[in-house]
Amino acid sequence: MNTVLVGSYISNLRKKRGLTQAKLGEIIGVSDKAISKWENGDGLPDVAILQSLAVALNTSVDSILNGGPIKVRRLLMSLGNDEDIRYFKQGIIAVVSALIASLSIKNLVSYVILKDSIINMTFEYGDGLYPYEGSNPFSGYSIPFIIVLLMGFSYFVYVYFRKMLPDNGDIKHFRFFESVMVCIWLAPLIYIFFYEVRIDFIDPRLIFFIPTLIFILIVTLQVRKLMK
Repeated sequence: MNTVLVGSYISNLRKKRGLTQAKLGEIIGVSDKAISKWENGDGLPDVAILQSLAVALNTSVDSILNGGPIKVRRLLMSLGNDEDIRYFKQGIIAVVSALIASLSIKNLVSYVILKDSIINMTFEYGDGLYPYEGSNPFSGYSIPFIIVLLMGFSYFVYVYFRKMLPDNGDIKHFRFFESVMVCIWLAPLIYIFFYEVRIDFIDPRLIFFIPTLIFILIVTLQVRKLMK
């Protein structure tokens, strides 16, 4: 049983009915600290007061224990709590960090390795010196922003689906999911290198799309699991 979802469901229903934690506690005979503990996901209501809590919130005992009437609604209602705000702030930090890192990588490749001729490379686009110039369709800052968008999307999907995992979930499956996330984050960087440097023995598009397709497949399976 996911105590975070149960607490989020209780909190949303309480606010919807215009009740404070103290008022709800007064109705069902518990302290406001107990209500706060439930809503923060640190515990569950006692069996003896579940029925009175369900009546006060105009719901059923099963809905409280399940964290919502159905899983899809449970997911939607879990959005907007304090935990999600924390995830949102972390997401902003992650995206900004990714932007700084990608711009640094772009500058390093363009002006250090290429300009100083540390290694001899033949580029598919550009004038042979600066791959981000000339006829390169990925000129300027498009590649760094593609990295940022992909990493930002991956991050938010990751944190939200991680919250949906049951407390006794399959650890092996979760580890595999985390491994795929690492592939998604690294794929654009590998893709840039193989795309800008002419290497005939491998198609650089495969490096980008294969882990992406695996990621989409896993997300689809997770959505189907939530819909059941």
